[in-house]
Amino acid sequence: MLNSNYKQLQRDWSEYWFSHYDSENDLFDATNLNKEVDLKNKSYVPVSHLSYSPDGSQLLYVYNQQGKYRIMHREMESGDEKTIMKYGHRNALQQTDYSYPSIVWHSSGNEFSMVHEHRDLRYLRKYKLGDKVTYEEQLLPEAIRRVYSIDYISDTEYIMSANMVGYSDLIHYDFILREPTQLTNDMHDDLSVQLIDRGQDRGVLFTSNRPKWIGRT
Repeated sequence: MLNSNYKQLQRDWSEYWFSHYDSENDLFDATNLNKEVDLKNKSYVPVSHLSYSPDGSQLLYVYNQQGKYRIMHREMESGDEKTIMKYGHRNALQQTDYSYPSIVWHSSGNEFSMVHEHRDLRYLRKYKLGDKVTYEEQLLPEAIRRVYSIDYISDTEYIMSANMVGYSDLIHYDFILREPTQLTNDMHDDLSVQLIDRGQDRGVLFTSNRPKWIGRT
């Protein structure tokens, strides 16, 4: 590399990466363009979150245009869409926070929850879907400084990846008691939490930067 001129370096770089990706041929299925979802996003507004219902018949997604966001609901079979919530104002002077709102489906497919922030306060809102969309909302405890991801444990309990003491930890949250309980409390970050249920076995998947994991049951 030190003795190569610029054109030779370009050729070597190109040959290396073409060879690298050629080795992945036939490892993946080709994308079927007929199955792509057309969101009719003519203004190319960023989509910050996207989530299918458990049976795949419904889709929730979030447009976030410099802090002004819309939560959209789509029926996959008919293609009918409606706006569930609009909030915020465009702010070109401040970096856009794409982590909010965070959305998650209930296993029934008739309900979903979202976490959003307003004036430095975090709110948890539960939506009931139907002919008329209704919701109930509560202010999260101030100890929860930020929520990165969320999933249902039961109708009234959640598992969160959230910041309480400077790091993102796993938190059990009771909606009725409005009570958070830390499940992890260390210097490592725990993110992208998701509940898995395999009959009698239930557990939590998450990503972490911890060097190794000591299993818990």
